[in-house]
Amino acid sequence: MSTKPLAIVADDHPIFREGLVRIARQSLPTHDVIALSDYGQVQLLIQTQGDVVDFFLLDLIFPGFDGPESVRELRKEQPLSPIVIVSMVNDRVLIDEIIAAGANGFISKAASPKRLSEAMDKILEGEVVVVHDDEVFDTVQHHATDSNLSARQLEILRFMKSGLTNKEIAKTLDLSPFTVRAHVSALLRHFNASTRTAAVATATESGVI
Repeated sequence: MSTKPLAIVADDHPIFREGLVRIARQSLPTHDVIALSDYGQVQLLIQTQGDVVDFFLLDLIFPGFDGPESVRELRKEQPLSPIVIVSMVNDRVLIDEIIAAGANGFISKAASPKRLSEAMDKILEGEVVVVHDDEVFDTVQHHATDSNLSARQLEILRFMKSGLTNKEIAKTLDLSPFTVRAHVSALLRHFNASTRTAAVATATESGVI
């Protein structure tokens, strides 16, 4: 078993995978970086060395990986490990689903290596980060409607309006605090708000809740 923490990079395209490995090694100099090409290999490594695996840099579409559902399962297995998804996909609804499922970041493959490295640094500092294909951090504007909000997000939004903390919401809904935090982060982006109070105010004024 490795004596160093492990970072898993998974992508079935060799060129992209090699690039991600280089960036991961720069951002995580104390880790052993393991490059894999399918999700079955990722799961096997977790089963054998899960106690030292503490970072995931994964393509959105590669063999065995099922988008938000796989992120959700991986988050349950590795509750404290940062999970970063990279993709050419720029579907905002899907991105929000990935973050709400428990990912710490979603980074466009069109972003420069420098921007990807910067995003990873922010994620390691505890932030939830999205980098779009125009290399902008979390600046996509949304109209304040509920059309792109899931039932769970609306439920959490109502609890936020009631003044419950993330921990209290997690206990009430029997969710992990991390999952609630991811939903809250998605809601802040949806309403282009920097605080929970601002998000609730916008949602209330627009009749969403």
